[in-house]
Amino acid sequence: MAEFPLDPMLSKMMVASEKFKCSDEIISIAAMLSIGNSIFYRPKDKQVHVDNARMDFHTGNVGDHIALLKVYNSWRETNYSTQWCRENYIQVRSMKRARDIRYQLEGLLEKFEIKLTSNLNDLDAIKKTIIARFFPTLQSYKGMALIGQLNIHRLFIYILAQVGSGSSKMGCIP
Repeated sequence: MAEFPLDPMLSKMMVASEKFKCSDEIISIAAMLSIGNSIFYRPKDKQVHVDNARMDFHTGNVGDHIALLKVYNSWRETNYSTQWCRENYIQVRSMKRARDIRYQLEGLLEKFEIKLTSNLNDLDAIKKTIIARFFPTLQSYKGMALIGQLNIHRLFIYILAQVGSGSSKMGCIP
């Protein structure tokens, strides 16, 4: 994972993509995450248009990672059109940087013999791969759904559940 020019958590996501057979989608997401928050621009006189354009990528009740994948794939489908970026209030320079990073990541997958596979129709596989990057920080308690925040500090575990959640009704709040 140290060979990937990415944050360690994104590197973990790249490695996990082989298991879920969605490396093509994951390198696009990793590239988009690597460029930071400089994707959309928002002119003051076009704020409603920008918000509508941005929401188009969130159709289907998807999260930010899948929306970033939709942005990249839509741009790729237009043959990396500058005009498409302008129409969707997207920074061309940022997208070109994401494309360069993606090409670099694609080369690294080949170097480490991770096949470039696509599984675009299986959003669950893509989501599982995204979640895999959080592994050792991701914890679960078998048999109980926790809604809220779990804080682990030394030997004490505090569950800060939302009022009215299943955890609070079960008497799990300290």
